[in-house]
Amino acid sequence: MGIGKECTAIDLKDLLAFAHKGFPLEHLRQFTDWAENKVMYGYSNDNLLILASLGLDNIIDRYEVQSWFDRVISDLNIPPQPTIIKIFYYHRYLFKCMMNANDNNFLYELLLEASSYNWDVNNRSWYAIVDFLSEIRTNLFEDSYSDDEFTYFTRDIFYEILKIGREEYLRDVSKRLFKFLDNDDNYSLIT
Repeated sequence: MGIGKECTAIDLKDLLAFAHKGFPLEHLRQFTDWAENKVMYGYSNDNLLILASLGLDNIIDRYEVQSWFDRVISDLNIPPQPTIIKIFYYHRYLFKCMMNANDNNFLYELLLEASSYNWDVNNRSWYAIVDFLSEIRTNLFEDSYSDDEFTYFTRDIFYEILKIGREEYLRDVSKRLFKFLDNDDNYSLIT
């Protein structure tokens, strides 16, 4: 999945999620941009400066980004996060992108990613979110969906959503899920 302009606001939670995913190539520049912003706002140490400087290169090496990001995380005294938290961080990033997506094709790509990514995790809250997103995808975005009275839906709420309003509904759901996952206090409820 490529990065859309809707997904440029990257924060530490997003980076921790990308680190958990193995530092995907399409997100490497986000690590160096984040470090550069931290330096511009007055926080600096040698490791952060080196991570920021990697962004000056035309080609960014994954190993170098990983190595320097890990050192910065250590410098910031950020404790290791459980896998499930990093998974929720990644979905938080997807929801942030979905709620701001202007392109409906990109929105659908994000929905596919959020509703079908196969993580090896056993968490009821995460499964409930993914199952609900899968139902949105199946009920509102697949080819069998129509506005006629004979369409079968898995939840009554979907009867009220016309085909023309499905993208806005998905953006609203994404906004609510993002707000929930953006509040650190809620992680104790779902892990």
